[in-house]
Amino acid sequence: MPIVPVSDDTEVAISIRVSFQDVVNDNTQFDFTITGAAADITGSRFAASNGGGAATSTAGDDNRIEVTASLLTFTSQPSNTVVNTGMGDVIVRAFDALGNRDFDFAGDISITSSGALVGTPVVVTAASGSATFSGLTQHCCKRSYIDCSFDWIDVCYFISF
Repeated sequence: MPIVPVSDDTEVAISIRVSFQDVVNDNTQFDFTITGAAADITGSRFAASNGGGAATSTAGDDNRIEVTASLLTFTSQPSNTVVNTGMGDVIVRAFDALGNRDFDFAGDISITSSGALVGTPVVVTAASGSATFSGLTQHCCKRSYIDCSFDWIDVCYFISF
């Protein structure tokens, strides 16, 4: 435990800095509380044994991890399908460069195809960092690619089916 000396009748501000490795959970909040304090035996004392129990704030976005999406990826792949038959759900999620999902990401994600995708571009508004495209239908029979995009995200993944 670090010792932070404080003179009588004064106060001190304590700054806590935290670094994270690759994997984090978006919107996790941290709080820190002083749970104990020791007075100088020559006469200092505290009204409470925790020195007042100062705690960091978790109001609003204080001390919150914020993941910012920089790429979209298919987490449920487009599937091979029969012409004019809807494929299973295709799910696109927003992640940062380290693979952490951005649960705050919301916006219109467009899917287009190099083939003949009905309604192209198909647009779904993401919620909690995820957009589900249901019943995507191709009305021709050739190998094609599906692309997902959002206006400020440059990197998209192409999936052939």
